[in-house]
Amino acid sequence: MACTGHSHDYEDEDQLGLSLQRYIDMPRVYCLNEHTTNAGQSILKPFEDRLTVHPSLQSPRDDDDIELLFHIPFSEAVTIRNICVHSRASIYAPQSSDGTIDRDRATSAPFSVKVFANRSDLDFDTARDLEG
Repeated sequence: MACTGHSHDYEDEDQLGLSLQRYIDMPRVYCLNEHTTNAGQSILKPFEDRLTVHPSLQSPRDDDDIELLFHIPFSEAVTIRNICVHSRASIYAPQSSDGTIDRDRATSAPFSVKVFANRSDLDFDTARDLEG
């Protein structure tokens, strides 16, 4: 699948075996503020499935706080070289059957991603305190 006009390359393959998927300790993965239980676990997909739309992850629609916080432990020490976040679009607003925007199903890509290494004690307040 060719992709133009962006600064990334979907043609890369995991030919060198660099995916860390097999080192993720899946039973201990969790996501705070996820819309569906274990949705955070389900989006950590193998490399070959990275561009699939489902499953997906969102914060609850009725929640004013749109932040998500992942805890992704590994079974051994790893070096993370890059993180891929795939989204439909910066803002995705599907139309209802009457042609109007269906705001209940609208989604957006993350505006920012922050990584905190070697922290198992994070909650939203702690993560905000560590920012400054």
